Amino acid sequence: MSRSNRVITAHGPTPPYRVKIGIDQGEVISPLLWVIYLDPLLTTLRNEKKDSYCLVFPLAPYTAPSISCSLDVLEINNLVFMDDSTLISSSKEGMEHMLSITEEFYCLNNTSANHNKYVLATNAVAASRDLSPIAFNLSISSLNSMPNIIVTPIPMSSSFRFLGVWFNINGSRNFIRQQLKRECNSFSATLRLAKLTVQQVVYLYNTVLIPKLDYRMQVTHLSEAKCSTITSSIRALVKHKAKLSCSVPNVMLYLTHALGLINLFSFQQQSHFTNLFLLANSSSVFMKSLFNYRLRFIQFYCLIPISPLMVLDWTCWSSLIIFKQDYIANTLALLLSTPFRLSHTNLSQLNKTSKRGLFYLSQLLTPQGTHLLSWSVIYANSVQKRGNARLPNWYKNLSANVTIPDKPGLLKDRFMIEQRPVSLIAKELAPCIPPSGYKKNWIVTMNDDGLPSFGKQIQIQPKRSTCTIVHWTSDCLSRPSDFITLRPCPGCDLNINKSSYSKKSVATGSVSCSYSASL
Repeated sequence: MSRSNRVITAHGPTPPYRVKIGIDQGEVISPLLWVIYLDPLLTTLRNEKKDSYCLVFPLAPYTAPSISCSLDVLEINNLVFMDDSTLISSSKEGMEHMLSITEEFYCLNNTSANHNKYVLATNAVAASRDLSPIAFNLSISSLNSMPNIIVTPIPMSSSFRFLGVWFNINGSRNFIRQQLKRECNSFSATLRLAKLTVQQVVYLYNTVLIPKLDYRMQVTHLSEAKCSTITSSIRALVKHKAKLSCSVPNVMLYLTHALGLINLFSFQQQSHFTNLFLLANSSSVFMKSLFNYRLRFIQFYCLIPISPLMVLDWTCWSSLIIFKQDYIANTLALLLSTPFRLSHTNLSQLNKTSKRGLFYLSQLLTPQGTHLLSWSVIYANSVQKRGNARLPNWYKNLSANVTIPDKPGLLKDRFMIEQRPVSLIAKELAPCIPPSGYKKNWIVTMNDDGLPSFGKQIQIQPKRSTCTIVHWTSDCLSRPSDFITLRPCPGCDLNINKSSYSKKSVATGSVSCSYSASL
């Protein structure tokens, strides 16, 4: 392809010269040529991953930590749009590997990168005093003679730009607010002395400045008060051009049939809702997986018992730091915002339950999903046995809200989960090992008819390999998929002849029914 350029100077255009390398900006075919040029590099980075940044899907509420299961993992090592590239790695070695590949690619194509423009953002260095230059040691090869690249990391409180959008590792919004404020002040100062009508000023604001502000704040949520503060200079300019008093209510400026000034907060809402819709309905498999990961991340770390898409009131989570810094959670809450004042839920007890590994109500229910487990069972199976086994206040409050009064442990209908067949939750009886000492144990045996018999082991055994058991009756046959209720047996044909045992060997005088079983 033969191309020639000329340079326009003060003395006229220069003679044409032939362009041998590079692509022309503004040319229709330039994006396609750039993709053809860059595709080998992106393919190599994707195929030769090393220590990529991995997004691991949080565990589902029904998955036990001891069960080995394959978790969904999203691996990301680069984000590229045209000539704006970002390399992402979970380790310094992984970043050095990718930088070595890029340097070999530049050498192979007779191009180079400006290392002075490299920006390093990392969460491995927290203090600003530790921001010393970091040397990335590259692999020397026939295509790369550069031994290292030295880059100074930016502080976590500083913002960095990707595709014209500014991000901050700490999640701070101050930088974006300052940018928007400067844009509005500069716009107002430029047009205040210009001979323009109020309609022209409104047109320039709505069509030129608003899209620019929207682009800068597309990943940032600002409150209505912040948006009002940012655009205060714009409202003052419009009132000045319209020869209105400063005391005129601002709402008059936003009326469609009046001046038609766009409200920044309302425009922000519309933009965020559109972005959420596009993200949720993306045709890209990666974007779908990423959106699903973000939803599960919000659900897990905000302790939400249902999908975030089904939450009807975000008030009780609005005070959490993780909620304030999450774009999708803020957008979902904004989508459901109402002018009514909603009561706040006390989240002080959630920290105590999370330390025990308890995040969902289903973890505290019986396998049938009809009853709340007793505190002694929960404490015995908790991840961390903190403190004593005394009944905590959070369990008392939970029991009072989810169970039916006068029916111990029985859940209210709206808290019951779908019951599973008994065959899926039944467990085989393990052989009983005679304990040492005088500890009493509950024992389940099978009688001659193959039915379960429940009882409690008596302290002293009559002889080796057998034990005497106090008989208790159960209702497991009448309610096979429900919570089992045990009661002392008043007496039945299983009752042993007490006179055959000496008083020193068996203490059965205080029970109404007992029987002997082989261990």
